[in-house]
Amino acid sequence: MIRLLEIESTMKKSDIEIVKELAQKVAEEGGRLLLKGSTVREELLKVPVTKYICAAYGLSSKKLKHIRYILKEELEYFNGGVYPAPGTYEDTCGKQDFTINAVLKDPLTEEYIDPFLGIQDIDLRTLRLVDKEHFKEFPLSVIELVRLSSTLNFEIEDSTYNLAKDANLSDLNKSLVWQKVSDLLLNSEFPSVGFLDMYNLSVLRKVLDFQPYFLIEGICNGLDYVKAVRNITEEERIILLVSCLASVNYERERQKTLTNLGVPDRIKEQVNTILRNYMSFTSSYATSELHRSDEALKAISEKASLRLVLIFVRGMYGETDILKEIETRARILGIYG
Repeated sequence: MIRLLEIESTMKKSDIEIVKELAQKVAEEGGRLLLKGSTVREELLKVPVTKYICAAYGLSSKKLKHIRYILKEELEYFNGGVYPAPGTYEDTCGKQDFTINAVLKDPLTEEYIDPFLGIQDIDLRTLRLVDKEHFKEFPLSVIELVRLSSTLNFEIEDSTYNLAKDANLSDLNKSLVWQKVSDLLLNSEFPSVGFLDMYNLSVLRKVLDFQPYFLIEGICNGLDYVKAVRNITEEERIILLVSCLASVNYERERQKTLTNLGVPDRIKEQVNTILRNYMSFTSSYATSELHRSDEALKAISEKASLRLVLIFVRGMYGETDILKEIETRARILGIYG
C-alpha cells in the first residue's frame, strides 16, 4: 500500500505542468490561457508562487467548463484557478491595482504582455498605481499598497503615495482589513515599516480610529522585536504583534481599534488579557516588592501567559533586571508558560 502511494505521488503533475496542459487545451479550442496578477509577479521576483491564477481568453464559459471536466483529476489538487476573461488583455491589466500586478504571461511561449510597464517597476522595486479612478473606487487598495510595500520592501511612487494619503477609507470590509494587516505584520521582515506607512498615510486614523502619538517609537520597537523572537507559534506571534499595535492605555480606545481592525475574537481575547496585565511588569510598578511577590505572579499567571506578557514588555520597553528576576521566579514556580 505504501509503495502504491509512492508511485501515485511521483506520477502527480506539478502545478506548472497542469497550467501548460490547460493552456494547450484552451489553444485547441481557439482561445488563449494566460497567467496573471500575483502569479506573474511572484515568478518575476523569483519567489515561490502562492497560487496559479489563469485567465482564459476567446473561449466561452461552456467550453472552459468542458476543459475543466476533461482535466478534473489533475485539477483536483491544483493550487490555482482558471477563469474566463472578458475583454482584451489590456482590459484585464487595466483593472489591476498596481503595475506590478498588471503583467500577463503565456505559459506556452513564455511571452509577457506588459502594457503598463510592470516588469520595469518590479526591477525598480517600485509600487505605482495603474489607474487613478479605479484606485479611488477600491479604497482597500490603500491597505494593499502598504502591505506590498512592507512585505516586498518596495518604494511607493510619489503620485501613488499622495493619492493614497487623500483616499476615503470609510466602510471597509473588516475581515479583508484584518487579512491584509495580519499578513503585513507576519510577513514583513520589519513590520515597523508597514506601521509607519499606515501612520503617515493616515490609515491608523481613518480605518482604526487610532492615533498613537508618543507611543510610535515603542510600538515600532515592539513590532520588530516580536517579529524576531524565536520559538513561538504563529498565533502567539500575531497576538503579540496586535498587542503592540493596539497598546493604548484606554480601554475604550483599544476596543474600538481591535474592532475596526477586524481582529478575530480568540485573538482579541488574548490581546486584551496581555494589555490589561502588562503594567504589573513595567518599571514603575514592578519596583514594588508587592508586585514581584510569588502571590502576585501566580495571580497574573492565572489570567495571562507570563511568557507572552514578558515578551511584549521587553519589546515595548526593553530588557531590565526586574524582568529577568520575574522570569527566573516564574520558571522556579513553574508558571512561566
